[in-house]
Amino acid sequence: MTSDQSRSGRFRQRAVSSDVVVGVLGLALAVIVRLYSSEFPRQTVAEGLGPAFFPFLLQGSIATLSLGILLSGLFREDSHPEMRVDPAVVRRVLAFWGMAVAYGVTFWALGFFIATFLFLLLTMLMLGTRLPVAVIVALGLTGAIYGVFVLFFRLPLNAFGAWG
Repeated sequence: MTSDQSRSGRFRQRAVSSDVVVGVLGLALAVIVRLYSSEFPRQTVAEGLGPAFFPFLLQGSIATLSLGILLSGLFREDSHPEMRVDPAVVRRVLAFWGMAVAYGVTFWALGFFIATFLFLLLTMLMLGTRLPVAVIVALGLTGAIYGVFVLFFRLPLNAFGAWG
């Protein structure tokens, strides 16, 4: 009698590892990024990095890391076979996804500076960062991201939304 077979001769279902679930969700996210960025114009390296480069890099990174997590969950013997889901963790994950969607929706109306600052600030507060530290880090990261994309890569951003 195999380990997956009960005494009655019926097979019991094997519990799914949380790594498998995370890996599959990550691969789905990579596919979504690919689908939404497929219309972006492509450029060669000689022409400079075009608008399709960063989504392509993001999609490739997410897919590679998710595949690694998925394979780890499928083939690692000591992985935890059962998913025990803490409702507080589920609420935090759903809140983060909600904030990410809100960021995407409000980006064009509020602009890069306000939307990015609020997203970073609320995310850090949700993760337990103290307010003064969260404000300083959110301001610094917003400025750094703006500097990288606008000043270094010369990619335009909707800096001030409907007011700019």
